[in-house]
Amino acid sequence: MKTKKNAGFWIRLLATWIDLLLLYLVLKLVYYLLQILPFNVYLPFEFTLLILGIGYSVFTIGLTGKTLGKWLLNIEVLNKNDIKLSFFMALFRESILKIISGVFFFLGFFWIAFTRTKRGWHDFMAGSKVIVQKPNSFLNRITKSLAIASLIIVSGSYFTEMIYWWNYGRSMRLTNEVSHPYHNRNISDLKEIARMTPSDYTLITNWLKVNGNTPEKYVIETTSKYSVTIFGELHNKKTNLDFLNKIIPDLYFKSGIRCIAMEALPASMNDNLYKLVNARDYDENLAMKIARCHGWPDWGHKGYWDVFKTVWELNKNLTEKEIPMRIVGIDSDWNGPAFSLMGMGDDGMKNVPFWEKFRILTVIGDLTKLVHRDEIMAQNVVKEIIDKKDKGIVWIGAYHSFIHYGQPIYFNNKLVRENNRMGVMISTKYRNEVFQIVLHSGISNSKNIDSLFIKSVDYQRLAPIGFSTKESPFANLRDSNNVLFRYQPQVAFSDIAPGYIYFKSQDKLENCRWLDNYVSKEMFIKYKPYYEAKYKHKFESANGINNFMNQKQSSP
Repeated sequence: MKTKKNAGFWIRLLATWIDLLLLYLVLKLVYYLLQILPFNVYLPFEFTLLILGIGYSVFTIGLTGKTLGKWLLNIEVLNKNDIKLSFFMALFRESILKIISGVFFFLGFFWIAFTRTKRGWHDFMAGSKVIVQKPNSFLNRITKSLAIASLIIVSGSYFTEMIYWWNYGRSMRLTNEVSHPYHNRNISDLKEIARMTPSDYTLITNWLKVNGNTPEKYVIETTSKYSVTIFGELHNKKTNLDFLNKIIPDLYFKSGIRCIAMEALPASMNDNLYKLVNARDYDENLAMKIARCHGWPDWGHKGYWDVFKTVWELNKNLTEKEIPMRIVGIDSDWNGPAFSLMGMGDDGMKNVPFWEKFRILTVIGDLTKLVHRDEIMAQNVVKEIIDKKDKGIVWIGAYHSFIHYGQPIYFNNKLVRENNRMGVMISTKYRNEVFQIVLHSGISNSKNIDSLFIKSVDYQRLAPIGFSTKESPFANLRDSNNVLFRYQPQVAFSDIAPGYIYFKSQDKLENCRWLDNYVSKEMFIKYKPYYEAKYKHKFESANGINNFMNQKQSSP
C-alpha cells in the first residue's frame, strides 16, 4: 500500500490561518452584538479566541480528524495507526501539547519545517501526524490562493504599521549625546530649597514683585517670541485648563498663535478636529467621538474638551481673511490598557486576571508606538507647527516638556542614563524657536518646591504669577528630595523649568469635572478590567464608571 504523504509546515499554517480567520470573524460578530444588545458583558477577546480555538479544534479533530481549514486544504490529523485521534488525545494535543510547542518562541511548531517526518513537538508527544488526504482539487487550489493572499495582507499590514511607526520619528531621534547646561556646572553654585533662610525668601519675594507678571501677560509676551511654546502640566487640573481656555482668544490675536497641539489627542483625529472647529454649528457628537479616541480610555476630564468649543467660538467670529485656529493631536493610536494590564510601562498594573495577559499581539503591534512615543509626538509638533511656518503651543505632560533637561533613568539608586524626551528632541533641532513653561503642578510630589512658593508667593499675596527663571533667584535652587534632582547633583530649577506659572499650592488645585457620559458601552465592554484594576472598584456598566468618576473628580 502506498504510504500517505505527511503535510508540510506551510500547508498546515494555511489551514490554521483559515480556522483562525473563521473564529475571529465569529467572535467579532459576538462582540458587535454585545454592543447593540441590552447587555453589559465584558469579553476578554484574545483569551476567548484562544479558548474558542481550542474547543473548536478538539471537537472537530476528535469527531472527524480535521477542522474546516484542514478539510478545505485536504489534510487530516491521524494517529500512528492511521485512524483519527480519540477525543481525550485530541484535547491533550490541542491544549497542553500545543502550548508546550508554542511556549519557547513557537519552536515546537517550526520543528515541522525542519524534520523529515513533518511533525511538531505536539505531534511527537501525542503520537499524531498530519497527512495529505487526496490530490489537489479546484476548491483546494482556490482556498489555498485566498488563504495565502489574506495571510500576506493581514500580516503585511501588521508588520508594515510597526515598521512605519519605527521610522516615523527617525528625524527627531537623538543619536548623539545631548549637552545640557548643567553638565559642566559647579555644584557649589547651587542651593537646596530645604536650607533656605528667611533672607532667601525675602530676596525671591522682592525679585518677583519687580519681575513677575500675571500668568496671562507672561504667556502672551512669551508665546509671541517663539514658534513653539511647550506647556508642561500635571494632567487633570481644572485651574490649568480653565486658564488655557481663558487665554485662547489672546493667544490668537496678541501672540499670533494659530495651532494648539495636545497630547490628549491622537493625530489620527486631526481631520475630524479641523472639521469640528470650523463647522457652522458645533457638533457635540463629533466632539465626543474625538474625546473618546485617546490611548487612555479614562481621559474624560472636561477641561481638555472645553478647548474644542472655545476654539470653535473663536473661529466662528473670525473674518474670511483671518486664518482659523487649529487644534491638532500629536499622540498615536496606541492601546494603553493592553500595556497596563500586562504590567508594562509607568502605569503597569498587578493582580489583574490571568486571562488579560493574552493581549500579547496588541502589545507587540503597539510596541513601537510606545517605545518611540516622544519621537512621534515631536515629529507631529514639527509637522503641524514648524513645517507649516505657524506659531503654536503644545499642551502636554510635564515630563515630556523639558527642553534643557534629561529625565533620569536609575537603578539601585544610581543614574544609568538620561532620557531626553519630546521637548529636548524639538529644541535640539530648533533651538531658538522653542520655549518651555511649566505649570506649578507639573513638578509633582515636591513638598519643598510647593513650600517655596507658599512662603515666597502666597504669604505675600503675589499669586497667580508667571516668570522666567533664567538669571532669577530661582535659577540655582534644587530639591534633592525630588526624583527630578536626586540623581543629577548639577541640576537646578531653571533646567527643569525655564518658564514657570504658579496659581496656587498643589493641595488647592481642583480636578476637572468628568465629562458627562464619557465612557460609552463600547468602551466598557472593551476596557472593563482596566477601569477596575486602576480604580480598585467593581463596575457593572458604563454608567457605573461615569458615576464613580463624577464623584472622584469632585474631590481634590
